[in-house]
Amino acid sequence: MFALYNKPRTFISCLNIINSKLRFLDNVSRTITNASSQIENPEIGSKNHSFTVSYLINNHGLSPQVAISKSKRVKFESLDKPDSIVALFRDHGFSDSHISKIISKRSHFLTYNPNATLLPKLKFLWSIGASSDDVAANPYILEYSLEKRLVPFYDSCKSMFLSDKEIVKILRDHGSYVLSNSRVCDNPNVELLKEVGVGMRFIGQILCRKPRLLNIPYDKFKTVVYKLLDMKFDLSKALFVSALPVRLAMSDLTWAHKIEVYKRWGWTEHEVISAFRKNPVIMSLSEEKILSGMEFLVNKIGFQSIAIAERPVVLTYSLKSRMIPRCSVIRVLQMKGLISEDLSLLSFSFLIITEQSFVERFIIKYEEKLPKLLTAYQSNLGILELGES
Repeated sequence: MFALYNKPRTFISCLNIINSKLRFLDNVSRTITNASSQIENPEIGSKNHSFTVSYLINNHGLSPQVAISKSKRVKFESLDKPDSIVALFRDHGFSDSHISKIISKRSHFLTYNPNATLLPKLKFLWSIGASSDDVAANPYILEYSLEKRLVPFYDSCKSMFLSDKEIVKILRDHGSYVLSNSRVCDNPNVELLKEVGVGMRFIGQILCRKPRLLNIPYDKFKTVVYKLLDMKFDLSKALFVSALPVRLAMSDLTWAHKIEVYKRWGWTEHEVISAFRKNPVIMSLSEEKILSGMEFLVNKIGFQSIAIAERPVVLTYSLKSRMIPRCSVIRVLQMKGLISEDLSLLSFSFLIITEQSFVERFIIKYEEKLPKLLTAYQSNLGILELGES
């Protein structure tokens, strides 16, 4: 106590914290009380308003605050229509959890005519392989017209050789966005890609991976497309599809800076562009990742910088979980005399091959002589120590 009284500022600070928490608890209590009174007191809201709020809380698990907010747009006086909507969803395989999720997002569905508004859309979505999980994840797609939006979008996607599974994934992940355009094929950015010779299959892959690219302002989109054409990208290969979002996401200033980062390691601008054509992801790497990767591969392992420009994919790998453990395994095999080649002479094959192939070729193969190597590799601990023992 004596120590506390000798620190009045600390004591006052503690009192302030306690008072603050008491005020917070008081506000929470008032919020709950106010919400309850709005539900129960007929003088605050109309009868059907209270009925709607009670229904949303009791039948679909909405909180009082959310139920009151939703009831400003949705009101009904009987259970006939909402029950028919719920029955429709249940008949089509939706669980109670699915239904509550849908109602919490789009509570006005409860006022729809189930057979006229929702049933045709559900039948269509089911016909292309959608599930209750897909619709519950993005119920907004049920708001769009079947004839004017859903079917035209589906037809456009099929013209791009997209599978039903891919189309369902787009609707689930980006439904509200892509359905705002009735026909993707009429999009000016799509028209530009077709004009310069990009195949419909590749345009479909752009839509699948990055649908928002198609609504980038036309002038900016066109400028970047022609920059990639100047870089001699082969439009008959999928690498163009990977390069487009990378370059669109980057300002000219950032692009120039990334080129300078690679130049520090002896690459020419021509070599940077050549590496970008081989693996567009390298230009989206952070400066820190580029520098740490080059430092390890060039200065610690002994690879030639220009050799990395020829196989730039290695820079995209994780230094901690791929480069260091695999190089450590090779070092152990060298120390034990099991392989004689220098790391740099092995090219990048041991970094590029799949995890299964690496384990089989460089660990399982030597299991009798180094039985602890696999465990050390999987835990990424003590690998090099095995070579010294």
